[in-house]
Amino acid sequence: MISLTFLVLALCGTEDDTVPLPPEDFSARLLVVDESGEAVAGARVELTDVTVHTDGSGNATLPPLQGPDVALVSAQGYLTEPVPLGWQSASDPVRITLFSETDRVALHFGGDVMMGRRYREPTSGDPLLPDDDIEGGAMRVVSRLARPFAVADFRSLNLETVISERNRGEAYPGKRFLLISHPQTTAALEKLQVDMVGLANNHARDWLDAGVDDTLEALKAADIPCLGAGLTRPQA
Repeated sequence: MISLTFLVLALCGTEDDTVPLPPEDFSARLLVVDESGEAVAGARVELTDVTVHTDGSGNATLPPLQGPDVALVSAQGYLTEPVPLGWQSASDPVRITLFSETDRVALHFGGDVMMGRRYREPTSGDPLLPDDDIEGGAMRVVSRLARPFAVADFRSLNLETVISERNRGEAYPGKRFLLISHPQTTAALEKLQVDMVGLANNHARDWLDAGVDDTLEALKAADIPCLGAGLTRPQA
């Protein structure tokens, strides 16, 4: 059994092209059941700042939330289920199915990950990764994702960037889009508790072989296993 989690937040325009403001806070009701549809009593529902449990009928009412959050729903003998909650969750009970952990594992995958460009040089406002606190900024960027991402048995992502401090003049000549992230941004991967990163993508050689080597060294220093790129075929 493979458990995949996608967290999506979207704003949709109305007929008059205005977006109604969400309420200042909202509450949500959850119904937790097993694979047969039977209620799971005493299931733990852990939010960022509070934890509640389901009653004998598998129901739980959450305290008012100030904004989107992710509930980690767990019970003995079941895989933990991450459940994104937003203002739309306040209308009807959110039904959550817990799967038995017997002969199953949960895998979490992250898509294209990088922390360069606008993270360091935004078009407006302050950078999310300021020069004097790149490591702290990187961890703050993933802080809300780290909790749900970490509950899987195995976690991996596609690292779509070179990890290096090389300058633009050393990059792949003539390439329009170049992605490079500071070595200190590996702190974000550690906070996410990533088990393995993949490097087989179209940005692995943005800084040529030197960039590949820098990336491998940065990941080795952070003790993060990787595959998919190298200076030789066996290394990749």
